[in-house]
Order: sequence, then structure tokens, then C-alpha cells
Amino acid sequence: MEKDMPKQDPSLRGGVRRLSNLLHKNSSTLFLFSRPYMDTLPFLPNKFSLFFKLASLKLNPYKHREATFLVMKIITWNCNMAFRKKADFILIHKPDILIVPECEHPDKLIFPAGTPKPTDILWFGKNLHKGLGIFSYSDFRFTVLDNHNQDLQMIIPIAVSGGQFDFNLFAIWANNPTDKDGQYVEQVWKAIHHYETLLTNTKTILAGDFNSNTIWDRKRRASNHSNVVKFLEAKGIFSTYHLHHTQTQGTEEHPTLYLYRHKDKPYHLDYCFVSNDFMRKLKSVEIGDYEYWAKYSDHVPVMVTFETM
Repeated sequence: MEKDMPKQDPSLRGGVRRLSNLLHKNSSTLFLFSRPYMDTLPFLPNKFSLFFKLASLKLNPYKHREATFLVMKIITWNCNMAFRKKADFILIHKPDILIVPECEHPDKLIFPAGTPKPTDILWFGKNLHKGLGIFSYSDFRFTVLDNHNQDLQMIIPIAVSGGQFDFNLFAIWANNPTDKDGQYVEQVWKAIHHYETLLTNTKTILAGDFNSNTIWDRKRRASNHSNVVKFLEAKGIFSTYHLHHTQTQGTEEHPTLYLYRHKDKPYHLDYCFVSNDFMRKLKSVEIGDYEYWAKYSDHVPVMVTFETM
């Protein structure tokens, strides 16, 4: 039997020993030993003993994101109502923070058995079936800032705390039909001026459904999308999608809205803007695929992942 065993590479044995020692010093190395990674290793007599050694330390190697906070993922997805019936489809992407325009009131959020439950919730709106929901699925906790402007109904300033770092989040669903000045981009324009002192080049995120794009700019009006972008960039706050994918405002290759769920009516309306410090830690920006998400909403999700600060 022993003759059929592959010959051990001393360098590999040494590598396992060094990694095992490192584990005792720094549990954050656990992500290296997730099952998908372990399965890609060459033959290592010790790899499964190391796997079970992790288990003996009561660190589940299958659940590396739960064992250590190596990344932060923020997802914004306009669910087109009835979030309770669709939550599983977005939660499979494991957001730490999830922003859901057109979400029903929490009293109506009766999820199926087995659906992960949020650790914190904020909700705003007048229509119990269609408001703005902000969910934590992590250690992050939410507090609405004292200077919340009630007239800007669906742009919510939130202090996020409880994780490894604190920051300000502006959750956005730009939709206020009662404002005679305009219900969409005008709301964002007013908000970035009202909250200007909070908009800095550190610890700031604005994410959600902006309902705006440069293609609809009214050149003689200050409150247009291009001017919103310029205002934020002057503060050191940038669109993650546009920088990560080298895109220009108004000519985006990846739509986030398909009007009436028609593939031939694509628009880019959903954004995640972040301050310089977050931008330096930006890992990925994913836009959902029409073919999959059109079954559930006219919007596709924007999923933004950062390395830890």
C-alpha cells in the first residue's frame, strides 16, 4: 500500500507546517483554508489533518466569511416590491449591508423558513408595500443621524457602527412625487447640499437607486446627474462602478434597470459612490445579469465588495 502513495514533497510538508503555525498566531488566515481552496491543493498528506485541526479549534473552515471579517459587501437592489418572496435570491450573495428600494414594511416581512434573518433593519416610507429598506446581515448596526431631513423622504443618513470600522451611509431611493421641484435627481441634488458637511473623502458611502443618468441632464438646470457626480467627486467621493470598470457617465455598458423588464430598454440608474479610503480598498463591482434577475425585478443588483479598512 505504501508503495502506491505519491512521494511527499518536503517543501509542501514545510508549507503546511508554516501555515499551521501561522494559524496559531493569526486566525485571519482561516480564509486560506476554505474548502474550495483546500480542494485545489496538490496531494498533501497533512491537508486533511490540518482541516480537522481547524475544526478542533472550533473554527468552521467551511464558513470562513463568518469566522473572520476579511471583506465587506454592500448590495443595492430595487426589488420591485414583495421582498419577502425574493430575499433568498439576493441573500445567496451574502451582503453585509443590503439596501432595498421598493421594499415592504418590516411588519410584512414574513420570510420563509431557512431565509437568513437580518441583524438590524431600518425602513422608511408612507406606502407599507413600497418603501426603502436597509438591512444588516453582519455585526454592523444602524443609527439615523440627527440631522435627517424629513423632506428628503427617501435619502437616509445613517451612522454605521459595530463592525471593525464606523462610517456614514446614505441609503437612497430618489423618488419623491410630492416635491414640485422634481422627484428624482432633484432629491439627490438637494440631499448632497443639505448633508454637505458629512460628505468627506473618508468613511462615506452613498448607495441605492438614484433614478438618474447623465443622458437625462437638463443643461440649464443645476440639479442634473452630471452635476451631482461633479459635486461628489470634488468631495473625494466616486462611483465604484465607473472607476472599477473604466466607464463614462452616460455610456455605461452594464444597465441596472430594464424598463418594464424589457431587455431592449436598458438604463443605468443604480450606484454606489464611496470616499477615497473605500475606493482604495475596492475589490470588485458586479452588476446582475438580465436573464436571471428579470424574473424578480426590473432592476438588477449592484454588488460592491471591499477589503477590510
